[in-house]
Amino acid sequence: MTDSKHKVILVADDSESDRDIIERALRKSRMHCTLKEVCDGEQLLMYLQRQPPFDDKQTYPWPDLVLLDINMPRLNGKEALRQLRQLDSCKLLPVVILTTSSRDKDVLESYQLGVNGYITKPIESKDFISAILQLESFWLGLAVRPPSRGDSYELPDNMG
Repeated sequence: MTDSKHKVILVADDSESDRDIIERALRKSRMHCTLKEVCDGEQLLMYLQRQPPFDDKQTYPWPDLVLLDINMPRLNGKEALRQLRQLDSCKLLPVVILTTSSRDKDVLESYQLGVNGYITKPIESKDFISAILQLESFWLGLAVRPPSRGDSYELPDNMG
């Protein structure tokens, strides 16, 4: 199910080249998503909590999907995931790990922390672009996501 609302993808990745590949992939898409970027887990949490410099809702809209790398400085992806899942506004936010690690331990810990999907970054650029397009098509086109209030997701009464 799709809606006409412009979709926002928030990427948390310290690799500028990986963020560039994601941006190139999304330019090829027919979904016309807005891409927002942060470089580490601390910035991700600041963005999601609307802390400066991310407090302007027009410039930094609420994401429909978060792509999260594990290996980042300051606050790694798993710790950022742990902290964001503790925020009421982020309990239902779709988060997909997009990382170079294919270690079973990282996959298991990520799912235990509440990730919605785990993708190992393909090595070849064309395969990476293909993976991003498939991910976008599924999460923003096919998957039914929880209703959003624009700055968080609606929590059923028994979850808040």
